[in-house]
Amino acid sequence: MKKYLFLMLLVPLIEADIKNIPYEYEKVLQTNIPDNSEIYMYADNYYSTIEFFEEKIDFWRISASVMGMEAYRKASEQQKIDFMNTLKSRWLATLADVSIEVLNNAKLISVEKSESSNELGMVFKKNNRKIPVSIKYRENGITNMIFNGVNLGLTYQYQFQAYYSIHNGDVSKTIYDFDMGTSYTSVDARKPDNILGKVLKQVIKDYPQAKLNARLRKEAYNRGVNDGYRNGKRKNGGVAPLPNQ
Repeated sequence: MKKYLFLMLLVPLIEADIKNIPYEYEKVLQTNIPDNSEIYMYADNYYSTIEFFEEKIDFWRISASVMGMEAYRKASEQQKIDFMNTLKSRWLATLADVSIEVLNNAKLISVEKSESSNELGMVFKKNNRKIPVSIKYRENGITNMIFNGVNLGLTYQYQFQAYYSIHNGDVSKTIYDFDMGTSYTSVDARKPDNILGKVLKQVIKDYPQAKLNARLRKEAYNRGVNDGYRNGKRKNGGVAPLPNQ
């Protein structure tokens, strides 16, 4: 009973926070730094974006969704914690990179909130280009984000499933390869670079809304499979079948 009472008290706070996100996010995006400046000049914006989103996202729910029901049920509690922390760093790095290189100085021109689907739709405008951003949320926070039609949750899910298939359902090896396959050590040790995030960022910048959603997920899956082949984790070459959508 106490748990449900707590959730009842929590919901209005989350709802109020969700309504303010578009306007607070727009403030985070604003800077006097020109778009073609060196990346180090955006350090404050990078960490401000991470700080802004970190406490608003339900990383437990997102990580469970990315792992999928089979892997999540099979994983130990420690494995779930390890993967959640890995995914959290990748997700936040992607948000920071996109905010700096795609939405920097963008103006918020419309906001639409759907109570029935728990979705917050925003449209930003930059250099006469409109960039839609969608946030899915539940009572405990944000559960997914879609930038210009590119679904972050599904893209990471297919990357995870690629490694899960390679390792025949070995959760520990899958988590390790997901970590190694989506990141590399940065020159700045404080900022873990995000390989898949860089792919997402480029697609978000270059393509119209929703054009490459399915294709991007397939490429993310195949990237993981091909990494496995190169590392000798499978005897036969080629690409494994894409999981059912």
